[in-house]
Amino acid sequence: MKFSAWLRQAREAKGWTRKVMAEKLGVHMASINNYETGAQLPDDEKLEKIADLFGANFKDLWVACNTKTHKRLVEIISRAEKQGYQEGTITDPEMKEIIEILNRHPHLKKVALGALRPLDNRGDDQVD
Repeated sequence: MKFSAWLRQAREAKGWTRKVMAEKLGVHMASINNYETGAQLPDDEKLEKIADLFGANFKDLWVACNTKTHKRLVEIISRAEKQGYQEGTITDPEMKEIIEILNRHPHLKKVALGALRPLDNRGDDQVD
């Protein structure tokens, strides 16, 4: 199910109007309309609030909103894992791509760093 459809169903199940939900999230009612029509996706901070409001799993909602980004991250890390994390498994451009994704979505750092740990013998967790 697309995030937009899920959000509308979740809001309606609570009996909330778009206005009520907008007040709870601290956004304009137009933002709720945009989220529900798929014209706009919430940023990570708003998505976390939405997850809390509806008792939903933030990671699942994030994946629903960021399918392409998530698929790309999983693709790179899965390939490295399948190849036993051999040197060169993740190219420099791919590593830069991972870092850019993690900088845009800080909540993914811990998960990705755990998956990439075998590549880093220095034990350095820093992704800036």
